[in-house]
Formats: sequence, C-alpha cells, structure tokens
Amino acid sequence: MKKILLGLMLIASLSAHAKDCEKGADNMGMIRQCLFDESYIPVEANYKALIKSLGANSEAIKASKKAQADWLTFMQSTCDYVAATYKGEGYSDDARTSCLTDFNDGRAKTLKRYISEVR
Repeated sequence: MKKILLGLMLIASLSAHAKDCEKGADNMGMIRQCLFDESYIPVEANYKALIKSLGANSEAIKASKKAQADWLTFMQSTCDYVAATYKGEGYSDDARTSCLTDFNDGRAKTLKRYISEVR
C-alpha cells in the first residue's frame, strides 16, 4: 500500500509527463520508464536542433557532443547518489525517476536557450 501511495505521489509530482504514462502502464516500473522517456523527448529534440543550428561549425559541434555526453554521465551519477540516499521499498526508484526527469527538464531548457543564442 505504501508503495502504491508513493507511486501515485510520484505521478502527481511529475504531472507534466504523467498523463500519457498512466495509460496502459501495468506497474510502477513501466510508469517510471515512461516518465523518463517522456521527459527525455524535448532534450533529444533540442539537442538535435542545436547541432543543426551550428551548421558547419565543426568545433562547436564537437564541443556540444562532448558536453551532452558529459551531461548524461553527470545526470546518471547524480541520480544514482540520490537513489542511494533513499531507503525503503520503491523509494529509491521513485527518487531516481524524479531526479532524472528534473535533469531532463532543466537540460531541455538549457539547450533551447543555446539554440536561441546561435541564431
């Protein structure tokens, strides 16, 4: 029961991504994965748009690719830490999902700003 309530709180706290994830999800693992996937879509779209906006600037493209790879590593490491600090059944998975979606939301906004600065 505790896990179900925590899961529902997670979904509510991530409501920007939760509506699509509630449909057809049979378990919390599927919901968590869906929430992550939904939050990553704007990151991927903005990253691709940034690379495209850089045109033939190979130095900037190379730096952007390295920055994205480094950001992904940093995100995973940070969210591993966050999950490790939570104890109890399901709590660490919910904490990791919340952390990952927060990182994705922030990264999407940052990439969008970078795009506007290139143009």
